[in-house]
Amino acid sequence: TIDPELALDLAFRYRLDLQTWRDLVDDFSRKVDVARNNLLGDLDLILANNLPTDPTQAQSGLDFTPGDNEFAASLIFSMPLDRVTEDLQLRQAQIFLEQSKRQYFQRRDDAAVQVRQSARGIETSQFSLVIQEKNVQAAMNRQAAIDAAPDRATARDRTEAVDQLRRAQDSLDNARKNLQV
Repeated sequence: TIDPELALDLAFRYRLDLQTWRDLVDDFSRKVDVARNNLLGDLDLILANNLPTDPTQAQSGLDFTPGDNEFAASLIFSMPLDRVTEDLQLRQAQIFLEQSKRQYFQRRDDAAVQVRQSARGIETSQFSLVIQEKNVQAAMNRQAAIDAAPDRATARDRTEAVDQLRRAQDSLDNARKNLQV
C-alpha cells in the first residue's frame, strides 16, 4: 500500500539533498545574526601585567617582590555611530538568507513532485501486474479450451494460443520487473 503523505514526510526528513539545503538555510541565518551583532557597539576589556625580570639570569624563578609588579586595566566602549559597511553586510546576509530559503523550498517542491510521481508509478505497476496476471490466466484458459476440444481448433489456433500465452507471461515478467524497479 502506498501512502503518498507518509512518502512525502519520509522524503522531507531523510533525503540528503534536502538536509543539505536546510543546513545552508541555518548557516545563512547564523550569518544574519553575526551581521546584526556587528551593528552593535563594541566593549573591550584590556588587562596588562608587566613583571620585570633580571636580564643577567637565564631563568627568573618565582622570587618576586610586591613592588616589582605593574598591573593595568582599561575598558573601551565604541559607539555604533558610522556603521555603513556593517549595515550593508547585514542587508547582504539577509538577501542571501532569503535566496537560500527560496532555493530550499524549490528543492522541496521538486522532491515532492518526484515522490508523488514515484508513488503513482508504483501504483501503476501494481495495477499492471494484476492485469498481466489476468492476461496469463486468460491465455491459459484459451489454451485449455483448445486442448479440451482439439477437433474444433486448427493448428493456427493452437499456435496463436501458445504465442499469446508466451507474450502474456513475458508481459507479466515485465510488470514484475517494473514494480521492483
